[in-house]
Amino acid sequence: MRRLDNVRVLEISRERHIPPVLQRYDPRSLHWFGSVREALLALLRGSDFPRRCVLLPAMVPEGVIYPFQLMNWKIVYYDFDSNGNPDFEQVAQQVRAHTPDIAVLIHLFGVIRDARRMKSLLHVDCLLVEDFAHTTFSPWLSQYESPADLLLFSPPKLLGVTDGCLMVALREGIQFESPKSWSPLRSLYLLVRLASLTLGAAAQHAGHFDGLELLARGANWCYNLSYRLLMAYCSRPHTFSQIGKWLFDYTDHRHVTEKG
Repeated sequence: MRRLDNVRVLEISRERHIPPVLQRYDPRSLHWFGSVREALLALLRGSDFPRRCVLLPAMVPEGVIYPFQLMNWKIVYYDFDSNGNPDFEQVAQQVRAHTPDIAVLIHLFGVIRDARRMKSLLHVDCLLVEDFAHTTFSPWLSQYESPADLLLFSPPKLLGVTDGCLMVALREGIQFESPKSWSPLRSLYLLVRLASLTLGAAAQHAGHFDGLELLARGANWCYNLSYRLLMAYCSRPHTFSQIGKWLFDYTDHRHVTEKG
């Protein structure tokens, strides 16, 4: 029996793999951070937003809403239809009523939503963040023409990496607070997260033996601890770690896409 999703445990390749989607953008537009919440915090602190208002989907991950709560932004929401698409009529109403500085569109469950229609409803100075956290670095993204101002990718959601979040700035002039490269809590987080991935990989590939349940429990315990450590240190943005970058580079992204 599979105890853990083997897409999110260590799967290291012997060769380095750079997703084609990353090669299409100007390297200066690629901004790496430790996590989604750190990336968004760096954006909120680095750029000037006059109204400090964000439009979020009604079903939103804690890591997305947390930075806006921490920075005391006004948060307004829009609902979904029965297929998980934004209720665009309500989006238009919220935009007229609140004039948000930022709007977030999440491609829920990896299903591509109508970002172009979303963008057409926003004011010209409102940043549209297109969230691909539920999507792998699939080859089709190399041809995808986004209407958004920022693209957001979160490798740890689907890959066996310790950390990492990529913000692609498609609009000129977007600024980010400079992230820290190190802190004690962040280092402990990376160690515990790596332990979780290692134990998870062992539980996946060890087969049937008496200690399998212990490995799986140990992986889950380390994962839960790593989340608490993340919450403890993330109020100051950090960079993508060297161990996380190495794991990302040596993950076979095409293989992960095919398995998904």
